[in-house]
Amino acid sequence: MSTHADDRLQIERDESGTVQLIGEIDPANAERLRKALAELRGSGPLVVDLQQVTYLDSAGVSALFDAAHSDLHLLVRADSAVATVIRICALPLVAHVEYVAAPA
Repeated sequence: MSTHADDRLQIERDESGTVQLIGEIDPANAERLRKALAELRGSGPLVVDLQQVTYLDSAGVSALFDAAHSDLHLLVRADSAVATVIRICALPLVAHVEYVAAPA
């Protein structure tokens, strides 16, 4: 089920409830991401898969920090630039971050 899509960022929720983010997260779409995460938050952990995110700037990091006040679980490709940004910004201090190995 797609919640919204544009040319640079797709936000989808799969059958398990995981929020899949695909594309780029920048100032142009960070507010939409922030609102989508707030709407998709349920009673349990919010799982957000960032493995297909190709760009993440400070506006996107800010949206993830806003969602971290609930039980936020992030899936990130271990070898990606997104993983580097998340580590530098100390997001693992406020959210559970799982670094996933790249497919072989």
